[in-house]
Amino acid sequence: MKKLKNVLVYFPSIENGGMEKNLFNMLNFISNKNLIKFYLLTNFVDKNIKKKISKKIKIIKYGSSINILNNRYFISFVSFFYFFFVLKKIFVSKNTLIFSAQNSIVSILLSKILNYKILVRNGNHPVGSLIYSENKFLSLISFLLKLFFYNFANKVVCNSNQSSDFFKKFIFPRSKVKFIANSTISSTSAINKKRENFIITAGRLSKQKDIQTLIKAFHLFSKNKKGYKLIIMGEGKLKTKLLNLCSKLKISKKVVFKNFVKNPNKLISLSKVYVCSSLYEGLPNSIIEALNLGTPIISSDCKSGPKEILKNGKYGYLFPVKNYNILYKKLVYVCNNYHEAILKTRKGQKSLERFKVNKVSHQYIKEMNNLF
Repeated sequence: MKKLKNVLVYFPSIENGGMEKNLFNMLNFISNKNLIKFYLLTNFVDKNIKKKISKKIKIIKYGSSINILNNRYFISFVSFFYFFFVLKKIFVSKNTLIFSAQNSIVSILLSKILNYKILVRNGNHPVGSLIYSENKFLSLISFLLKLFFYNFANKVVCNSNQSSDFFKKFIFPRSKVKFIANSTISSTSAINKKRENFIITAGRLSKQKDIQTLIKAFHLFSKNKKGYKLIIMGEGKLKTKLLNLCSKLKISKKVVFKNFVKNPNKLISLSKVYVCSSLYEGLPNSIIEALNLGTPIISSDCKSGPKEILKNGKYGYLFPVKNYNILYKKLVYVCNNYHEAILKTRKGQKSLERFKVNKVSHQYIKEMNNLF
């Protein structure tokens, strides 16, 4: 019987996002225990993430020159051949598993051509990302290709039950689809009892995060509740548009944009409410982290993770996607009934064992070893 020795993680573009932090929590844990040897094949690594990658993980970088055209399809085309070379020339051992964290179609194709086993990790809910895509035609093609090619993977891991249930309708046998939560937290945090009048959110300033809805809700909220500030932690191409919206609503002095924050948890732990206004998600780390810090949470009821983390509103508050009027009312309610909100959060904090790095990492080890 063959035993798993090496895992080649295919992750073409590693940015400073929640998915990356969650994945490297797991990879670092397994690497530092010397349980499996990981190799990371990538074209780009964000400098802030690179510092957090274990030195036991070998990074195989295939250069930044292919980014000249700034076209992800061209990059995928070039990476196909580089990936082929790496598998053919370096990993002659069949005790190697491909772990696809991104661009899974390329890695599935190569795994079949060269007869390697492959585990695919799916992040965001596929339907949510299709509905709210900026280019629906290309997203539909990508969606259909994903449904087709995932059938050729040896294992498909989803980070939410809703995503897992969805893929089980299209992938056969269904047993190859598994739910494994995000490896977000290492330990339970102490709850900060001293809170400032901050409403806070964190994430890329992109269409997916729908920060516009939060800004519109805060505009109404600030008329009802004086002395509050909205803190938006994150960077992205929509920043200018969001700044203009704040100016138009005459709340610029009440809204603070912060780019890279070295210790975001400190700000979240000081804040009165954490808000996730996303159009769609996988299993948002920011909600898990805010819950662990004891900060009351209001989230959009988007596909698919928030409802699962908050247990249908047992550990926080949910509002319909894009509905800033209801979000405004939820903000007022939470601030007026803060003791109730804190009690919900404390109950939620006790439920976070399912997201601990140790537990999740061992679930991945089991699924990877089961393929050999």
